[in-house]
Amino acid sequence: MSPSCLDSDPAARLAQARAYVLQRLTGAARTDFENHLAGCAVCAERVLAMDSGATRLESDLASVPAESGSGIGRIIPMPASRWKLVAAVAAAAVTVLVLCLVPSAWHRTPAPGDDALDWRDLAVEKAAYLPPLAGTDDLVWRGDQGESAPGAPGAGRNSDLARAMQPYEAGDYGTAVRSLEEFLAAHPGDGAALFYEGVSLLLLGRAEDSLAPLEQASMRTAGSDRDEALWYLALARLKTGNPEAAIEDLDRVVAGGGMHAQEAAALRGRASNTAAQ
Repeated sequence: MSPSCLDSDPAARLAQARAYVLQRLTGAARTDFENHLAGCAVCAERVLAMDSGATRLESDLASVPAESGSGIGRIIPMPASRWKLVAAVAAAAVTVLVLCLVPSAWHRTPAPGDDALDWRDLAVEKAAYLPPLAGTDDLVWRGDQGESAPGAPGAGRNSDLARAMQPYEAGDYGTAVRSLEEFLAAHPGDGAALFYEGVSLLLLGRAEDSLAPLEQASMRTAGSDRDEALWYLALARLKTGNPEAAIEDLDRVVAGGGMHAQEAAALRGRASNTAAQ
């Protein structure tokens, strides 16, 4: 997360943002997060992007007939009033303006040749993990009648994935890779497991090994999950010296308009400079 989020645990904040948009935060937790939004431009913009994406999806599905067995999943209704979110974004914008006017320790002028820096040093943030609710399938799939969505949860899948993700949540990425491989042996092609396996490998510095699971994850997920898989896939491609392929992935992330869209646009500019050299 960018330095404008003055937070020590960006992965936890991202999980809170997703829970906030899905209306899973209640009471004091929701109030605390809304207070955080008022002073954090990055979190406020990401929540607004998630909220806008859900609104577009909700509007799109409103025109689809609700046929029995059509495979269309449940959409969680968004709140009718979003004034708190709008106010938070406005307040965060003021914060950004102040930060831009006041010199800070994290701001620096890029030195000549920065775009040519070794991509292997590119920082990778831990992807947030939000355990699924019991019996909930948040994936919307528009396949033919009777056809299952790629990576769709089956009996016991959610609880199995939650157990497999425990090492990842604890920051033990080596064990997480092994645990997720065992999960994938029982649930082949699961998009979420492939994604977190790829991210774990990336966090271990094994960018080359992360390419295959992240590529598969980008093909077996949809919406914001696919955009997140493409974002990490682009990072892996950059780290393995393939900026041309990374640019294609970043373009798709930007087009998706999700939480990584702005970061992807900025990174795409650097990757384009590298590819042109």
